[in-house]
Amino acid sequence: MKAFLILLLIFICAAAPGLATEQADYVAGVDEWHAGRIERLHRSDGWLTLVGLIALPEGRSSFGCGEAVDLRISANAAAHIGDLVIDGKQVRFIAAAQVTLGGEAIGEIELAADNTGEPTVLHSGSVSFYLIRRHGRPYLRVKDASAELLQTFEGIDRWPVDESWKVVATWELYKTPQKRSFPNVLGQATETEVAGEARFTHDGQEFALYPNSTSDDSWFWVFGDATNGMESYGAGRFLYTDGPDTNGHIVLDFNRSYNPPCVFTPFATCPLPSEGNNLDLRITAGEKMFGTSH
Repeated sequence: MKAFLILLLIFICAAAPGLATEQADYVAGVDEWHAGRIERLHRSDGWLTLVGLIALPEGRSSFGCGEAVDLRISANAAAHIGDLVIDGKQVRFIAAAQVTLGGEAIGEIELAADNTGEPTVLHSGSVSFYLIRRHGRPYLRVKDASAELLQTFEGIDRWPVDESWKVVATWELYKTPQKRSFPNVLGQATETEVAGEARFTHDGQEFALYPNSTSDDSWFWVFGDATNGMESYGAGRFLYTDGPDTNGHIVLDFNRSYNPPCVFTPFATCPLPSEGNNLDLRITAGEKMFGTSH
């Protein structure tokens, strides 16, 4: 028995450096991912620059920062940037100030929306704006590269990286696809068929999540948990993962869960957790509520 214990101790001591290196590499990988997220938020066209979301009415409306325009934004730009003309599904912009597209001045242009691919992004001073559509309705999204939040942003608090929150779930297909309702902050909802759900166990309890969307490159999840509204953002968090592997396993790494853009600005159109994706579980991993520390 004594010889066995000595051999076991030797094995543990030999394995320990390798395990420690793996854990350190994992933490470093999550830290690098989060550093990339912070870098993207610091960009001059990132979510921290979002200063306006305007529902566009039918007909012609003036747009700018002045008090006399129909569609007013609070930003560092001309009093009257131009006019937007909505005629059915067509949206045209007519410049009244210096407005550029790809560095070239424009006078009038039809705007492509984000749901058709790359939207037409116009610039006026530090302000950029483009057309988005949500449930068929046209909105103008406005960003300002000189926005105060961008200038003062210093990062986001998060929980220490904990590998126990790198959860291996089992992808379970439904017998037939089920319809799920996916809401957003605008009060709209999209009903979509979902093929299955990811089931996992934590602290002896079983939980399930279903994805908001799937593609060959990544799967997107919006989830709520018992930290929402206190330690983390009240409207849930986002997570991207790979799809299931050949054994039907999905890695849900909650250390990489992050705040939706609505935590920074009221002008984003964030999806919310659907009814089945609100978990009765404190997920103490990933990003905390922006602007607070715990």
